[in-house]
Amino acid sequence: MRPLRHLRGAGRGAGSGSRLIGPLGQGRAQTGLNHSDSLTIYDTDLREKEMTEDWQFENRIEDMTDAQLQERIEAAMSFENAYPIRTIPYAGKVSQVVSYDFAELVARCPVTGYLDFYRAKIDFIPGNLLPELKSLKLYYFGFADLPISHEHLAARIYTEFCDVVKPVVCRLVLTAGIRGGIETTVLVGEKEL
Repeated sequence: MRPLRHLRGAGRGAGSGSRLIGPLGQGRAQTGLNHSDSLTIYDTDLREKEMTEDWQFENRIEDMTDAQLQERIEAAMSFENAYPIRTIPYAGKVSQVVSYDFAELVARCPVTGYLDFYRAKIDFIPGNLLPELKSLKLYYFGFADLPISHEHLAARIYTEFCDVVKPVVCRLVLTAGIRGGIETTVLVGEKEL
């Protein structure tokens, strides 16, 4: 992947009441960083950029109608990730619990467009397939510009992982970085493995 844009001090003016409109590079990449902070955003695929170019972000949820929120949720749930999970055969003859813990998952707040940071932990008992790990990492990177809520992101990842890998049992724990003083953890699937 090539860097889409290196942002320095991207958070300037985030609290100014300005509307965050358009693609990255046209005012949308407001992240709340200090002037001395920096961040590299990756251009994962042209389709993702095209999909997100028309997103209009607001500073407050009160500035969005219920219809706008519903439309945004439906679009995020139907978004086609440019990097599908690939599989390899599992030829082990034993039942085992496999755990993948990815601490670099990033998506965008569906209202403001600010970056949301996540840790995704998948525990599963494999059937006949395993995910190829590089493809799983790229799959996670495919969400970098998608405006999606924590709960919908967890549902997407769990459903798509189970559809492709077909585990015997599976659990996803998605932990969001603290936002507005609220710590959010979403658990999908089996409570115990």
